[in-house]
Amino acid sequence: MGRKISKPINGFTLLEILIALALMSVIAAIVISSMSGTRGNMEEAISNIERAIRFSVGESALRNVITRVQFDLDKDPQELSVEYGPDDSFVLPPSEENIMGEASAGIKENEEFEKRVKKINQSFNKVSEFSDGPLQLPNGVTIIAIGTNISLKLVTNNFASIYVYPSGEKDGAIIILSAGSEVVGLSISPFKEDFQRTYKEVKILNESEDVEDIRLNIAKELYEEWLKD
Repeated sequence: MGRKISKPINGFTLLEILIALALMSVIAAIVISSMSGTRGNMEEAISNIERAIRFSVGESALRNVITRVQFDLDKDPQELSVEYGPDDSFVLPPSEENIMGEASAGIKENEEFEKRVKKINQSFNKVSEFSDGPLQLPNGVTIIAIGTNISLKLVTNNFASIYVYPSGEKDGAIIILSAGSEVVGLSISPFKEDFQRTYKEVKILNESEDVEDIRLNIAKELYEEWLKD
């Protein structure tokens, strides 16, 4: 009588199933935690921007001067500061409105650009509450672009500013931020103190697509929609 050979049992053992479920739970927890952290950082960045603008409105009325929230888009991490400047007779020259956010190609043009920016910046001083240093955007959050009703263009680099006047009026603007797979357009009314948020999802349909290009295209769409309102 020959020896009976046992055949291996197909499928997974109970232990293997439990290990697999445990690994899936750990991965899910990591993904959820990451998504929660990214959304939390985005909300923190937006709240800081809204607070800075409200503070700038209050300072402008209190001091009877022009104030501004200035964004340094080239810093890493990006920064914003609240500053006060001259009285309401000060007018930003159109030629200098147009240079904010522009990059020049040549060395001579860059030097001229820096001189003109410096001239504008010398008219403004940091508000005491923000004198310890500018506010930095939280980790993983980036301002893609800023558009205002003064410059009428989408600024993606260098400096961008939102000006507030003693009358209570301020520049209408849209600030477009990104974090993870989300892009948010924060709309600012010239007269009202409320803010509107528009959320867009970053969808990658093709592996060859560049995420930054997708985000920039969404920013342009949000800007065009904002201009129509």
